[in-house]
Amino acid sequence: MGQVRHYYLGVKEEGRILFDFVGNPFVDAAVAGLTALVGKENPRELTEEDLDGALLDLPRYFFKNDGNDVRSRWRGLSGMLYARNIAFFNPKPSKEKLIEYIARFREQIVPLSDSGSCIICGRRNAIISEKITWNQIPMTSSGGLVNFNSFMSPGFAACAGCVLLMLFLPFGILAPPSKNGTTPSIFLIPHGVNKKIMLWLAQDAVRYIKQRADVPVEDIRFFFPAGNEGVIPGSANVPEVAILRIFAYLVENYLVGSNQPLPPSHRTMDVYAIINTNQSAMVDIYRVPQPLFDFVTEALKHHRGELCEFLFGPNRKSEYGTMMAKRLVAGDYLLSRFINLRNRAILGSKDLAILYAKEVLNMKKDRIRTIQKLADEVWKYLKDSKKPKRELEILEKTRNNPAQLRAFFIRVLKAGYHILNLDEYSEVFTEEGTWKESLDLLLIELYSRNIQDPLWEKAPDEEEEEEPEEPDREYSEKEEEDEV
Repeated sequence: MGQVRHYYLGVKEEGRILFDFVGNPFVDAAVAGLTALVGKENPRELTEEDLDGALLDLPRYFFKNDGNDVRSRWRGLSGMLYARNIAFFNPKPSKEKLIEYIARFREQIVPLSDSGSCIICGRRNAIISEKITWNQIPMTSSGGLVNFNSFMSPGFAACAGCVLLMLFLPFGILAPPSKNGTTPSIFLIPHGVNKKIMLWLAQDAVRYIKQRADVPVEDIRFFFPAGNEGVIPGSANVPEVAILRIFAYLVENYLVGSNQPLPPSHRTMDVYAIINTNQSAMVDIYRVPQPLFDFVTEALKHHRGELCEFLFGPNRKSEYGTMMAKRLVAGDYLLSRFINLRNRAILGSKDLAILYAKEVLNMKKDRIRTIQKLADEVWKYLKDSKKPKRELEILEKTRNNPAQLRAFFIRVLKAGYHILNLDEYSEVFTEEGTWKESLDLLLIELYSRNIQDPLWEKAPDEEEEEEPEEPDREYSEKEEEDEV
């Protein structure tokens, strides 16, 4: 679990701006929800009339019929995020309590300034008469328990604007449907420098919720992007799978037709996952750095089918897809996962593997071209060999032994093939942590050539009892001694 970052805006504003993004994920999600609810594109355009109209309309989203029967999933959100029910739900929910709660904080809201004592936004002064606790703002300090943002005392100082904004959090939060149809097991808040992503998702969430709010007795489900189960395998209740599904939805609905590149700072995202453990709510923070953002976005734009094959694996199992989603989001090394050694085939495509190498592994274009040139010569060597499958097997087995890899290349050189000069070899294979990457990409290049010009499938069968010829054993042992 990561650490929560807070960064406050300290720019002096002109005019009377009521709300803006402030860096707190819960408040920013609520700001996006309120902005989308009133049909605006920018939170800085929100007026007091917008706020009052939205507050007046809130009861129909929280309550079923005309009584005090709370829509159960919204109460479930309250129980998860606030650890105890939100203030106007406890001990017994009612519309009157909600209206009183709104009035209590609404009259204290003032426009943003360039500074303030509120712990969350830093742009309004905190309420002097009371300390705020976790039944008003999620994941904060309780009345008696000292924890996050508490300054070692019960409660903390927040402004009326940040407190009241929490009522709009359900419009800016995502939740995959649960298996049993009750309270979702996780809630997700995408958050980052690019606030357009939050606004896009909030706008879609508002459309989804409004359609269901018109049916008074219906229990409103929370919004979650659907339709990408065939591309991103696994359960959406696993945060990493859910994150990739959100990406797929954003690319398909917002980023495919965009020719204007986003600046680097906008190609990152944090996702806050609030996880229900049936005992307490936990927050895990998933960082999506620019390299991963760029790879997933480009893969979904141009290599959608290949990405599906890569994530599903050779047997198209959902469990494998869940594992791959976890490893991809965690930043694990996955270039070797493009290789199916048993069938000597590529999972996904060579182009997708190269995209991964460039974006995620930061592999330079010159290095990729050098490996491709090497693959051309090794391919010629294999084609001219009497036993290409045996030679390829020797190369494949060098993955855990750099000395054997060097010995294999010397074998190819002695056969008269011009593979690499010393500088190229040093660049591609001797830097720490890079030789396995280079070998994996070399194998991918060789396997892709076999698709166009099958070599080992049509090679004559080789006798099992015949031992494969060892590549320059004497040289290999010498190299190992030099390394020691």
